[in-house]
Amino acid sequence: MVEDPQVASARMVQKKPLPSYFFLGGALFLFLFYLAFWSMVWHLVLLPHARADKHQLRVDSYAPYRVDDTLLFLDKPDTSLTAYAVWQVPKAGFYYIKLTCDDNGKVSIDNRPIITLTGISVLNVGEVNQWLSAGPHFLELRLNNILNQGWLRIEVAEPGQAGYENLKKEQLSWLELGNIETWLDVVSCVRFFCLLGFLGLMLKGTAVFFRLRTTAPGFLPKKVPKLSSKPKRIYWVDNLKAFGILLVMAGHMESINPSLLRDYIYSFHVPLFFFISGFLFQPEKYQSPREFITRKLSTLILPYFFFSFLAYGLLIFVENFLSGIPLTLSKLFDDLFGLVHANGYDLNFSFNQPLWFLPCLFLVEIEFYFIAFLKRRIQPAVIIVLFVLGIVLGQRFEHLPWTLAGSLTALLFYYLGFFLKKEISSLDDHFKPLIIISEVIISLAFCYLNGGGITFAFDYYGEDNLFFFLSAQAGIIYLTILTTYTRANKILSYLGANTLIIFGLNQPLNIIFSRLIAYYNLQVLYPLIPLTSFGLFDSIIPILNQTSIMLFLSLIQLIIISLLIPIFNKKLYFVLGREKPK
Repeated sequence: MVEDPQVASARMVQKKPLPSYFFLGGALFLFLFYLAFWSMVWHLVLLPHARADKHQLRVDSYAPYRVDDTLLFLDKPDTSLTAYAVWQVPKAGFYYIKLTCDDNGKVSIDNRPIITLTGISVLNVGEVNQWLSAGPHFLELRLNNILNQGWLRIEVAEPGQAGYENLKKEQLSWLELGNIETWLDVVSCVRFFCLLGFLGLMLKGTAVFFRLRTTAPGFLPKKVPKLSSKPKRIYWVDNLKAFGILLVMAGHMESINPSLLRDYIYSFHVPLFFFISGFLFQPEKYQSPREFITRKLSTLILPYFFFSFLAYGLLIFVENFLSGIPLTLSKLFDDLFGLVHANGYDLNFSFNQPLWFLPCLFLVEIEFYFIAFLKRRIQPAVIIVLFVLGIVLGQRFEHLPWTLAGSLTALLFYYLGFFLKKEISSLDDHFKPLIIISEVIISLAFCYLNGGGITFAFDYYGEDNLFFFLSAQAGIIYLTILTTYTRANKILSYLGANTLIIFGLNQPLNIIFSRLIAYYNLQVLYPLIPLTSFGLFDSIIPILNQTSIMLFLSLIQLIIISLLIPIFNKKLYFVLGREKPK
């Protein structure tokens, strides 16, 4: 009997879609498998091959090498090596680990990078305070030499130990396994696809859950008419974004930037952009959560992947094609995993580590959008609880995808931007100077008391988390109010309207400049202002020299990027999540 086509069509229409918990359950399974897979490979494959009677690193190399305990040498430029061992940690506690190397070096413990050093330097130094449980741990050292001979040394200070000493040879066990690199490839590949599947199922589950829920957030009327035209740009907000991106560019020039100035910039320049994003938050533009999430995917995640692959292509061209070093499957999967994982640690492989901000901002936007469904009076309490939770998670878990812990911390600055939108715009001019002066004092004082060295990408907020917040919010407030005094300016408006492009291209140009400076020994040009014969101002003149070079190189970068901006806006608008210009 042949079924009536109309009946079959009606049955297909009536067929219910899979429930949201099906997709969310699958996402949870993939996430748990993602967390557990390394442990399975470690206990079932690698650890059983540890030789307790042989205390030595196992070295895989692409060129002649020399090993002296935990000191590694490379005899030629453009060579690299990887060393593995099982590290028998004697007791549980916090271990200070120090990596010193020439050019690029990396230390990973239990398949998690804890120190990554990049750039051309005769002495790259990195330190970390890492909690380790007693027992065996997988130790991986990587050295990528660029110029001349290369070397790498790892030193450790055990709990209660005053100073560093070389990692003890008797604590290392040789791995009697010839395909370690292959197993690491398998781990990277499986975790890569687990993470992709997790993100896909989470987005699908969320879309299904909210398919019939089009109620706007709690602070909006239930039905919001979609805006028919673009909202008018606020010129001083564009100026503020321009000042912010200039601070970002200055902060990224670490090799020549005075440390005190850099510490102060880092105390508030990342929270500033979360604040600006909250200030510009306009949920009335979106009819449903689905539309909001789709829009944020196109304006944040799509540009993230575009600029990441652009930078990675440049990296492969410079470090593999020009140098003749083969790109191994292990490194490729490791890099792609880091790109999808998208936190400050994993993005060290590329020329564009600052891009961690875009996935993190995506999470902040989504988190705040759903928090906005709550009643107004409980929103501040939820934001503060999540701020504290983000700090705790960041201290305990250093490698959460998309800087998840940092996104919870950033929610407070995002909320401040949204909450203070009307207050800043309507602030009486008579109070502005007093607020600016007081906030400048608070910002400088608490930045100094907090000890500096803040790195939002690594969930490190200085010596005191409260001092960090007070310093950051004060820096944001005084710069924002100060910017309201500015007038419309074509240059600042141009920079402010194109911060995403500047942000995406800044770090690749910065690294190219640093490599050219090192290769051609252009450091001799740094002392533009000579030291005085009487020793006067000798402590200030080097800072002036470094600052002048920083400003000069930043100007060159801005000129190059300004020439590229029209290409992005007119031809590559789609990679920025924008509509075709009319």
